[in-house]
Amino acid sequence: MNQTQERLLSLLSYAPLIPGGDPKNLGHAAWKDEDWEAVAAEARRHGLGPFLFHKLSTGGRSDRVPTQVNENLRNEYFRGAAANMRRFQLLAPALKALQAAGVPTIVLKGAYLAEAVYDNIALRTMSDVDILVRKEDLRKADLALSSIGLRPEQLHRQPSDDSHEFQYQHSVQNVRIDVHWELISADYGFTVDMADIWSAAVPARIAGIDVLSLSPEDLLIHLGFHATTHLYTQGLRPLCDISEVFSRLAVNGNLLGEKIRKIGAVRAVGFLILSAKRFFQAPIPENVCGLFHPDSMPDAIWKESREILLLNTQDGSTLETMHP
Repeated sequence: MNQTQERLLSLLSYAPLIPGGDPKNLGHAAWKDEDWEAVAAEARRHGLGPFLFHKLSTGGRSDRVPTQVNENLRNEYFRGAAANMRRFQLLAPALKALQAAGVPTIVLKGAYLAEAVYDNIALRTMSDVDILVRKEDLRKADLALSSIGLRPEQLHRQPSDDSHEFQYQHSVQNVRIDVHWELISADYGFTVDMADIWSAAVPARIAGIDVLSLSPEDLLIHLGFHATTHLYTQGLRPLCDISEVFSRLAVNGNLLGEKIRKIGAVRAVGFLILSAKRFFQAPIPENVCGLFHPDSMPDAIWKESREILLLNTQDGSTLETMHP
């Protein structure tokens, strides 16, 4: 971890601010313009520019940021807000059409996190919208989404053992919706009982429509193995997601432990949760951290995983052991 990364983490920390607003005593007041520019560039590299702007603005530290750096971050924040507004403007009629077709829908990842967890759609960057429907509802979902101008990217849409989602692109707006019937491809070896996922789902209101969301425990598990299967190439953003979940939702630690053992995701989920605690001082209870044992993961994997989370160069060759 280099100095710029340490500085970024100090600004994104969930630890209570000490007098002067510097949680790690890194001397923000003494940073030069080029230091702030490097920190902003690092945040942008992780898809966290809007989140950094929010942290600075609400933490009483924006007056220390050079004017041009602050202006660039503000512009990025509003660009992100505009992009996500376009996604939510399409998501609303999509969810409404699915509701009218009698298709229960769980809103996943970015869209749910942005509105229901971050409580500000500008803060969570995303490239598409992900939703979950039951496999038996795929045909009805296909017709419902097609009725509002969404066009499928796959010509033949038949579920198979090596697929778990179909993609739909709007014919006019540059917005994509991914329709999942499984949370993860069977190729990765995690054992996910979709009946359990649906029975644990909780009500949510997204884009003004009553839908469902994953339970807090299933949400954490999904974030954990999603980051793992992408070999942590999404950088620090999943750690922010996990930190926000623990900050804003009631997580049942005992239930989380039972679920991760059943799914076989102890290592995958544990690494992300412990990393959120270490990197961001996330408000994760000790009884939850105690579910995971860092010693069970070889040092080489910890080192390589940390470097990839920081988006430093690694080939990911040892990370297959994070899968069951």
